[in-house]
Amino acid sequence: MILVKRKILFILNSLGGGGAQHQLITLLSGMDKDKFQVSLAYLQGPETLLHQTNQLELEAVFCCNVSKRLDFRAIQQLKRFIHNKNIEIIVCLDQYPMLYGYLSNTLARLKCHLIEVLHNTILPSNYEELKSALVYKWVFRKCNKVIFVCKNQQEHWINKIGSHGLNYIYIYNGVDVGHFTDRFSVMEKKSLRDRLCFLENDYVIGICSLLRKEKKHTELLEAANLLKQQGIKIKILIIGDGELRTSIENFAKERSLTKDVIITGYQEDVRPFIAICDCMVLTSHAVETFSLSILESMAMEKPVINTSIGGASEQVVHGVNGFLYEKGKIADLTHYLQCLTDKNLRVKMGQAGRRIVVEQFTKDKMISRYQEVFLSI
Repeated sequence: MILVKRKILFILNSLGGGGAQHQLITLLSGMDKDKFQVSLAYLQGPETLLHQTNQLELEAVFCCNVSKRLDFRAIQQLKRFIHNKNIEIIVCLDQYPMLYGYLSNTLARLKCHLIEVLHNTILPSNYEELKSALVYKWVFRKCNKVIFVCKNQQEHWINKIGSHGLNYIYIYNGVDVGHFTDRFSVMEKKSLRDRLCFLENDYVIGICSLLRKEKKHTELLEAANLLKQQGIKIKILIIGDGELRTSIENFAKERSLTKDVIITGYQEDVRPFIAICDCMVLTSHAVETFSLSILESMAMEKPVINTSIGGASEQVVHGVNGFLYEKGKIADLTHYLQCLTDKNLRVKMGQAGRRIVVEQFTKDKMISRYQEVFLSI
């Protein structure tokens, strides 16, 4: 018996190093190659993760080189690919690729099944919110299935756009708990801390995210400044890079934190840097929905502090594996960071976080759910 593979085209905005892109790479790495023939299209740069697609055994990977908001040349390119490859399912990551997926599918007239995977919750600007209400709300209803990445996000969007005519579910993001585990020796950790000029008794707080406006790294620096004034030997390790790097460096300089704040730049493997941190923080005010960074930190037995937006409350059990605080409440963030100067509490919360990820948020669970959806259509 010859098994006919389902032909799927994934469309995403870029292959930059964001959470949605990493989630997709994780999903594609584990999909059953005997059941699915997968292609990948990205609308524009950056291409940080492009080299990782070489290991995924994909049918095709190509860039549409979108040069304006609605690029009909790119839509035609997608249309031809869908038609020539007899694509059956188009999977779009977030709203902008969804628009391109819908238009190219309509022009190709092949009646592909259209699936939207939505990673956003609170959008970063009033303009984006308005665009979502006027344009994307209509396109959502043209999808055969909308997949949210957590329950809180699903409830947010259903309240916002309504459930009429919408076929939707939620599938939690997952991480590879075998990969994200702390196997680094004491000497390996000491070597990296020494290289970063961290002393043995420094309290190292990590944040792993792109340096973008909505991530609010400066909120953590404000809290660090308050802790330093209390005599706590604190270091901030910012794992990542981005457009606001210079701005964040200037912010640190203005508060005499230059020697206390280290920005690593983009790291292919974040695990060694997470391993040397005493706790991990995420200070986002928008977009963040079900953070892979938080799941990775939990898997590596780090207590976490997160703003209570999106699905954070489905990841972080307040007082068990970390703390949640209301965005902008720097006094609360400072208080929780102070609580985690207690090493015994850090160990207890870190172990609890690892258990939660292993039980609920693994890569295998996520991939299994997505494959069920793709095979059911």
